[in-house]
Amino acid sequence: MKNTLFSLAALLCATSAIAQGAALGSPGIAAPGFDCPAGFRWSNATPPACVPSAGGTASPIPCNGGTVSWTGAPGVTCQASVGAALDGIVKTVSSTNTSTGNANFTCTNGTWTKTGASSCTAAPCAAGTLSWTANGYSCSGPALSTSAGATASVTASGATMGAASFTCSVTGTWGTANAGATCAPANCPGGTTPTWSPGGFAIGGGASVSCSGGALPLGTPGQSLTLSDNIAPTTGSASFTCTNGTWVMGAKSCVENVGCPYQSMAYWQHGGPVFGGGASATCMAGPLPDGTQGQQVQLTDSQGSDGATGSARFTCNNGSWQSDSSRTCGGSTPPSTGCAAANLGWYVGSNYCSATASATSNGGYAFLSDSTAPLTGSANATCNGGTWGTPYSATCNAAVVTPPTPPAPSTSTCPAGTFSWTAGGFLCDSWARATQPGNTLELVDTTGTTGSAYVTCGSNGSWGNPFSGSCNQQYLPPAPTGCAAADGVLYGVGNGGIRFLMKAASSGSSSVINMMPPFVWYQASQIGGAGALYAPGGDGNSPPVYCSGQATATCSGTTWTVTPSRTPGLVPQCSSSGGY
Repeated sequence: MKNTLFSLAALLCATSAIAQGAALGSPGIAAPGFDCPAGFRWSNATPPACVPSAGGTASPIPCNGGTVSWTGAPGVTCQASVGAALDGIVKTVSSTNTSTGNANFTCTNGTWTKTGASSCTAAPCAAGTLSWTANGYSCSGPALSTSAGATASVTASGATMGAASFTCSVTGTWGTANAGATCAPANCPGGTTPTWSPGGFAIGGGASVSCSGGALPLGTPGQSLTLSDNIAPTTGSASFTCTNGTWVMGAKSCVENVGCPYQSMAYWQHGGPVFGGGASATCMAGPLPDGTQGQQVQLTDSQGSDGATGSARFTCNNGSWQSDSSRTCGGSTPPSTGCAAANLGWYVGSNYCSATASATSNGGYAFLSDSTAPLTGSANATCNGGTWGTPYSATCNAAVVTPPTPPAPSTSTCPAGTFSWTAGGFLCDSWARATQPGNTLELVDTTGTTGSAYVTCGSNGSWGNPFSGSCNQQYLPPAPTGCAAADGVLYGVGNGGIRFLMKAASSGSSSVINMMPPFVWYQASQIGGAGALYAPGGDGNSPPVYCSGQATATCSGTTWTVTPSRTPGLVPQCSSSGGY
């Protein structure tokens, strides 16, 4: 009977273990807390089974499979899976969650227990953009993936610049910027050459005009400066401010300087320029040069057509030479012999500059330079009839503050700069490089006017005045596209007529040409004008031909077009009677 009961108990235990093992997988251990009956113990067989034990003491319980966990730094947890095992079995596992690490677990009477050394580290902080604030400014920059507990350096660029360090916490998260972070507005890059336009169109139509005043320097936040374009055919200025790492353009101006064509001779009366008949005395003198916008030329007639004498000041204005009310002819008062030294002022917009003009003879020029901050600029002025004319070709802008130039190691140095001088009634200027005291440099002007002079660097490191100077009007050749010199019939009557003689000119050039009584011309006789006119009178022995009138000659492409005036009194006409 006893043997029968033992066999039944063993069978039930084995059957239960096998059934539960089949459900849980190898080695098929029952749930924790299941034990063999008294007098039995677990065997090490596969699958395990309850077997008789000496003395009737139960053996330790096996461990089921499942999930085990362990910790590393505070707040960092690792997890791993472990299979079922008998009591005393040791398993080495690696973390399978976001943390990384290893640990040993031992099956102890039905429970998995961590034994021995272990490791558990949080996942690294992810790469991304980190931001910080310092000195009232905000910066941001890229950070690389960084392991927990390590520190990364971040650099900001763009509108603000700075640097900071960030520490990846032991739990794998970015903290705030560490002490010592910096952030400030960025500097502005140098080397860029800007152009600007007033937004309008060039005089006479066509593409919008633009100016350029050289390259911008490396700028500090908030720095302001002005660039000026003083080179024809367009002139102007623009202000710039270094803002958030970018040079921002402010007030600007840009105008096209339309030049005036050469005239071999000009005519005027006391009451105004001559455009037709009239009984007033007429004066004549020349030439008027190829001029730039605003240029002034003083002409004097010492022996007029009827014995009259006088002078006139002509100004180049939008493509034509125009005289002003200071002209004299016939019985009018002769011009003064010169102008006394005087302080002259000028406006450019709302900016006002002033400088002293030295005494000069009638028709002479003065170069005016205002170098006293906060507004600096330059201009030219002409002495006309004992009176200084209104300054022209003027600039007046806020002074540009530049860092002082460090002195030379052993001696002072004259700085590079631009110098001006007058000769023959013309104004020249040229640039000179920096040089040592005692050196003399040659100045050469090759634009607009041509000439040369010399200037010496004094022993105190200051430039003297230019000396031994020459200055002449430069006559430029016609542009590659334009009209050749021309001689053609404009208007004819009887055996006479008016013919025109035009200098070569660039396309778009326009000139007003005149014939005025009471002059009389014979064949091949010639007078000057914007384009000269003459009236043939047969073989030279025929009665004289009297001609008068006005027309406009225009170069379009490569073709001259001449349009006679339709204004009463200015319509071109010729007569052998001279009755007008």
